[in-house]
Amino acid sequence: MPFKNWKECTWNNLDDSKDQGLIKFYFLTYRNACSPRIFLTPTCLLDWSTDNKRWYFTFNGAVPQPIDGIVYLGGAAQNPHRVRHIEGHCNNVHKGKVRMGFWVGNCRGLRNADANTGWNSVSRIFIEEQPQSFYYGGIPGARGKPGPPGAPGRDGRKGSKGDKGNLGKTGPQGPSGSKGSQGAKGEPGIQGPPGQKGQRGEGGANGIPGMPGAISHKNWKECAWNNLNDDKDNGMIKASSSSL
Repeated sequence: MPFKNWKECTWNNLDDSKDQGLIKFYFLTYRNACSPRIFLTPTCLLDWSTDNKRWYFTFNGAVPQPIDGIVYLGGAAQNPHRVRHIEGHCNNVHKGKVRMGFWVGNCRGLRNADANTGWNSVSRIFIEEQPQSFYYGGIPGARGKPGPPGAPGRDGRKGSKGDKGNLGKTGPQGPSGSKGSQGAKGEPGIQGPPGQKGQRGEGGANGIPGMPGAISHKNWKECAWNNLNDDKDNGMIKASSSSL
């Protein structure tokens, strides 16, 4: 039979007259996450008319699942001194050291009242470590109809530029394009050096004789001798040279 992890604390004639605040606290150490069972049997006193008080537990200063009890009085002034029993489980208490506190305070929406805890009797708190509660899930239901598509989201940010890939293989040569229009005439180039003199060609045939041309000037010469007085009887008297 496995051993149970439990703790019981008792206070004889605690007689705590706080109306609000922490009454007692102590530390617990749990071996596993658990749902501890707690019960409290104090004498709770409320000396007021038409009001109430609340007694409750905290774990590490929080109330994960309320374990509390109230005393309510209505009508004429009363002063009951009675032993109360408050009991419950607190789920999801973590493993390790836990600070548990026992408090008294006002109920929500009601005024303060005169309280007393543990008057002239033994107050007892009992805590027992228990495994967390569990349940069996039901059979999953049929799948519902898909809803309408949502609105398109905004374009994402431009990603960073990737590494340059390897050079691909050269593709086949494409077909020749259509002939383009003739470009503008370029400027004359620099004149080259004269070439070598060629061989003399053969003489051509004689042409048809041309028509005689009109003489534009007369070719003439006149010689005169004043008082020649040549008395030759035979022979040349004068000679004149001329090109006609």
